[in-house]
Amino acid sequence: MGFFKNPIHIADNEEISVIGMGQVDTTPVLDPDQLTANQLGLLRGLLKQLQDGTMKTEINGSLPNQKLEEQLTETDAIFNYEVASLSITAIPTLAGNVTITLNGVATTVSVDPATDLTTDVVATKIRNTAFTGWTTGGTASTVTFTATTPGNKTDAIYSAGTTGAIGTMTTTVQGTDHALTFSANVAGIGIYNTDAVNAGVFNVNGVDVHVPVGEYVEFVIGGTPSAEVTVTGVTTYIVSRLA
Repeated sequence: MGFFKNPIHIADNEEISVIGMGQVDTTPVLDPDQLTANQLGLLRGLLKQLQDGTMKTEINGSLPNQKLEEQLTETDAIFNYEVASLSITAIPTLAGNVTITLNGVATTVSVDPATDLTTDVVATKIRNTAFTGWTTGGTASTVTFTATTPGNKTDAIYSAGTTGAIGTMTTTVQGTDHALTFSANVAGIGIYNTDAVNAGVFNVNGVDVHVPVGEYVEFVIGGTPSAEVTVTGVTTYIVSRLA
């Protein structure tokens, strides 16, 4: 964007964590009235860092200011919420617990042949159970589980235990992380984590870049050239391809 100079260089296959950095170029480069909403948001974030003393003012590097070529935000990302589907095919023959494991977290639901007389009743009991990080849905003897955050999850598992309430669990939608696709491979990049709560991990050319809340970093990166940047851990951000 031209606000920072002397970007740092990131070597191939190196993982970095940003603790807060920036070297501000004080040369006027834009008329404030011509700034975009994203640029204004970035400036507000930088000013806040300057005011509260969280911005460090040194970056090692040797390149001149980078030119903004392209800018993407979370609204440009493509991602999927993982969805699993459970079909109950038999009623219980013994009282006990069935177990639903979602992304590695197991939750048990009690079933009883004296009261759970149909597969729909069993499915309804499961559907009405709370699963942290997931919402439930479905009808009749089918229960769906939808992750509340995007990204790949461990495949869901169903176990009838000794109850006889047999069922089949399948993953119907594979979750994927936020993926930004630029029009050309990334070499220089600027990342602004605008999430108010969470730190983010931005995978650029195969390198994980950890960016804390409210921080901006600009650098030239090695790795395997790619036009795609994947984002995990945050819901709002601005990523710029620089040249």
